[in-house]
Amino acid sequence: MNKKELLFWLFAFICLATACTHDEYSTNYSSKNNRVTIGTNINHGLYSRSTPPPALTGYTMRFILEVWQKEQIIYREEKLQESQDIIFSFNLEKPGDYNILVWADYIHEAPESKEEPTPNTYTHYADLYYQTNTANGLKEITIIPENYVISDASRDAFCVCQSITKSEQEFNETLILNRPFGQLNLIEKDDALLEKVKKISCSYKIPETFNVETNSSGHTTLDIKAFMENLPKAEINHKANLLYDYIFASTGNADYLSPISLQFESNDPLFHLNTFTLPENTIPMLRNKRTNVKGSILKLTSTESETANITISVDSEWLPDQEYPLVSSEETGSLSDFNNQNNPFAKQ
Repeated sequence: MNKKELLFWLFAFICLATACTHDEYSTNYSSKNNRVTIGTNINHGLYSRSTPPPALTGYTMRFILEVWQKEQIIYREEKLQESQDIIFSFNLEKPGDYNILVWADYIHEAPESKEEPTPNTYTHYADLYYQTNTANGLKEITIIPENYVISDASRDAFCVCQSITKSEQEFNETLILNRPFGQLNLIEKDDALLEKVKKISCSYKIPETFNVETNSSGHTTLDIKAFMENLPKAEINHKANLLYDYIFASTGNADYLSPISLQFESNDPLFHLNTFTLPENTIPMLRNKRTNVKGSILKLTSTESETANITISVDSEWLPDQEYPLVSSEETGSLSDFNNQNNPFAKQ
């Protein structure tokens, strides 16, 4: 090989190496710019935002992220909480406007799982209280009726929807999750009567679905018929001593509950506790707020007065930085067995 041929092949090698390096750089640069990283933080209200949800024996917290563009879901991922920081990192190939939906709930510890092929390959962990993997995904969270329980902290959940514009640059953001429901707390003020309660049976209607994208509960309702023998004790996450429940509620004005019927079984054969009904359109539920219903809920058959003096208040601790306006209901319902004079939310 003469000198000219040697120089030619040396020059060709240098050009090829430079081209490969450039292609590798371009690929890495493009991949980096397609990257989206979403951090999550739960707003406990009564807890610090920097701390994880309370650990519950037998349960783990699951996080679900969905990416929607217009009416099409293009990405979904689920993670179990193994540390304080839950971070999702994925690629969006095209710049544009997207909606990021995130949901977090409690499911059984060491849950069953299976691989799902669409909209991408991901691991789905078995739902417990809320069905999350319908065709509408997090746009239609649906209560699983057969697993419904009251006065149970494992029913707690959190969510957020964030619209983003993805440019040609890498995108990073941390999202704050809030509760998709209000919490109903029923509080009996007579401790002596409270000690006579052996069992509570309750029935009422609640919204069946919740849309994380619109922050709103659905129009269909679910009939709840539940009972409990162990009464809750008021603690940091609730104030109830009869029962508490998590009920889907929309962001904005208050939603009003259906009638709530309570039947009590006494542990003392000499005392019979009367059935009590809270009328329709009396109890306001606001998203990420706690509604406290306190007063003379328990009554003996021999009690002469059939009037129940009830005070209704809404806590601000769960979301102190976003106060929602309260709008009076259109009607107060039948109040034959209810003294509504202390209800600031009912129509006057």
